[in-house]
Amino acid sequence: MTKNILICGGTGLLGPIAGNVLSGQFSVRIHGKSKKADCQGNLISYAETEALLNKEMPDVILNLVALTNVDTCEEDLQLAYNLNVEIPKNLALWCKKNKSLLIQISTDHIYNSAYASEEDVNLVNNYALTKLAGEASVLMVDGMVLRTNFFGRSQTEGRVSFSDWVLKSLKAREPVNLFKDVFFNPLSMKTLSELLAVVINSPHPGVYNLGSREGLSKEDFARTLGDMAGLQHHFAKSVSFADLDLKAARPLDMRMNVEKFELTFEVTLPTLKSEIEGILTSEI
Repeated sequence: MTKNILICGGTGLLGPIAGNVLSGQFSVRIHGKSKKADCQGNLISYAETEALLNKEMPDVILNLVALTNVDTCEEDLQLAYNLNVEIPKNLALWCKKNKSLLIQISTDHIYNSAYASEEDVNLVNNYALTKLAGEASVLMVDGMVLRTNFFGRSQTEGRVSFSDWVLKSLKAREPVNLFKDVFFNPLSMKTLSELLAVVINSPHPGVYNLGSREGLSKEDFARTLGDMAGLQHHFAKSVSFADLDLKAARPLDMRMNVEKFELTFEVTLPTLKSEIEGILTSEI
C-alpha cells in the first residue's frame, strides 16, 4: 500500500523539490501558506493541527516548518519558540495518538566543531537552542530527526539558496564577502530528497547527521562552484567571520560526522564537491 506523506511547510525552499522527488514513490500532499499548497492550517494551534491532520490522515509527516533567520530568532525568542518548538510538539502529539511517523528536519547550527557527532552539541544562539528543543518532542514519539544543511537551485519564487546567491553574485560580478573560517558539509536538495525516500521506506528512530562526506569553508564552496560554472571570482573578498558585526553569534564549524547515517541506512553519502557539480548538471 502506498504511504501517504504530508510535507508541512512544503512551499518553502526544500518542499517543492522534496515533494517532486517523493511523489515518484508515495502519495504526497503539501501543507503551507501559499495557494499552491494542498492544505493550509496554523500548526502553532494544537486544535487546528489536529483538525488538519485528522482530515489528511498521513502515514508520515515530514516537518519543514521553521524560523531559520538567525537574527530574527535572536530578536524574537517567542516567535522562534512557536515555530521551532511548539509546532514539532503539536505534530508529535498527533503522531503519538495515530501511530504515524514524524520526520523533523533540523539543523547543523547546533554544532561548533569539526565533524561533530550527534552528541557534540554546542549552542551559540537562539536558533540552535529552539531547534534542539523542538527535536525532543519528535524523539519522544519514536520519530526521526535529521540534522542537515542544503543548497541547490530554488524552485520557490522569492526564495534563494546559498548556491543560488553565489551564482547570481558571480554572474553579476558583484563584490561579495566569502567566509574563509566558516565550514559546513551540506547536501544538494535533490540528494537530500532522495535520501528522505530511503528514510521513509526504512525508518529507524533517532537523531542523524545528514550531510556530505567532506566539507568546505563557505569561501571554498563559492569558489569551487564558480570554477565549475566557468565564472570569474577574483573580485570576491575573503573575510573572517569576526570582520562582520552580526546581531547573533554563529557557529564557525558546522561540519558533521555522517557515519551513523551511512551505517544505519547502508548508504555512502557523496562528497561536497560532487554535490556542487551535481547541481550544475541536474534538471532539478
